[in-house]
Amino acid sequence: MDALGGEIAKMADQTGIQFRTLNTRKGPAVQGTRCQNDKVLYRSKMKFVLERQNNLDIKQTLVEEVVVEGNQVVGVRDNLGMEYMSSAVVLTTGTFLHGLIHIGSQRIPSGRAGEFPANGLAENLVTHGFQMGRMKTGTPARIRRASIDFSQFTEQKGDENPRPFSLFTQKITLPQISCFIGRTIKRTHEIVQNNIDLSPLYSGVIKGVSARYCPSLEDKVMKFPNKEQHQIILEPEGFRPTGYAGQIPIDRHRSQSATRGDLGGNHKATSAIYQQVLAQEVDRRIASEIIEEIKRRGAPLEKIGGEDLRSHLTSILKDMGVMVDDLVTRGTTEPYRIFTSRAEYRLLLREDNADLRLMEKGYELGLIDGDTLKDLKERQGQITGELQRIGRVRIKPTPRTNKFLEERKSAPLESAVPLAQLLKRPELSYGDLQQLEGYGSQLPERVARQVEIQCKYQGYLQRQEAEVKKFKNLEKIHIPSGF
Repeated sequence: MDALGGEIAKMADQTGIQFRTLNTRKGPAVQGTRCQNDKVLYRSKMKFVLERQNNLDIKQTLVEEVVVEGNQVVGVRDNLGMEYMSSAVVLTTGTFLHGLIHIGSQRIPSGRAGEFPANGLAENLVTHGFQMGRMKTGTPARIRRASIDFSQFTEQKGDENPRPFSLFTQKITLPQISCFIGRTIKRTHEIVQNNIDLSPLYSGVIKGVSARYCPSLEDKVMKFPNKEQHQIILEPEGFRPTGYAGQIPIDRHRSQSATRGDLGGNHKATSAIYQQVLAQEVDRRIASEIIEEIKRRGAPLEKIGGEDLRSHLTSILKDMGVMVDDLVTRGTTEPYRIFTSRAEYRLLLREDNADLRLMEKGYELGLIDGDTLKDLKERQGQITGELQRIGRVRIKPTPRTNKFLEERKSAPLESAVPLAQLLKRPELSYGDLQQLEGYGSQLPERVARQVEIQCKYQGYLQRQEAEVKKFKNLEKIHIPSGF
């Protein structure tokens, strides 16, 4: 998002209260940065940025209809009859289409707590021929922090030196907050089992499909009855509240304080079910083919920039391609979650090289300024120059060098080798080269990281680039529509 002029990574850094890099014991292709944010602070900071964005007007209203004239989308109409006309409409419906919140046996029409559901818009989309599905999301109970016995939990801190999401953030400055990991006990399981008929998940009230990878407490207890313990993670959603996932009614939640680590003061564990437009209803431009004018035009950028912008947009969408391709070709029967393991070319599509892959395209689209592009070019030059240097400079098997390698449990040298060959060893890092007097270079951390990754994985990267080239040639074969 940074590489294409987006704000979300900057906001993540400004409001993040815990950062953790996942899969640190594995290679960079499957590593991913996760952060938890103070949601009140995030909302206010993002609102501040949006309200000061040039050429953007913000209207807060409840959209009821997509306005169509002939076969062309011309705008939207709200619940007061006001029309907002446009040459293109982007719908980001979230959990609001016919949204219904469950708290135990209680049901409340809502998009999320305290907000209206988009019932009119859901019905309007059906009249235009869209097929709809039903899915479910869960919201953890909020727990009074003072009621928790944290001595019964294991503290889980974030990264000691958190790596920012944004390319433009120098350092994370907010205080960082820990999560806490606890375990259920026999009494917890008894409470869940005795009250399972009150859970909307198990009483048959909820028909939507929930996310497979975020099981609620009752899901864990009921699906894995032979387990004596289940993990509970208390995660802050801001500087004050704490929560965990489950949908048993409020009064029964209070009785769960008999678990290890007093979870008293529970409040509103909710489930929400909502409609979604079936993913196959859109194409790879994330545009609808139901309304023929949109099908004819394609993405809005095309009509102001011609084929060059179409080409850039197509290229950018390929970088989102894992998610887009999965959704528009296979569809999804559950809330979609993207994993690095789903990327066919995940060695190339890493989070650490997004700027190298996308920022120049962002500049050509007018989303990135010239100074930022200049910084990118300088960084690319530093990476290329250092890769060439470590391939050229040779290190000799001196006693000092071999002692250094022995201390790092690396085999001693028997003859002179290029620095790059030494860096390919899994037990050695670019920082190790810097400690060898006369061999290292003082480079910015981001440059040094790219040098290390590109050196260590050179053979694999070249193989994957060859696979991509072969696939691009196959893409030139056109399959007739309707085949």
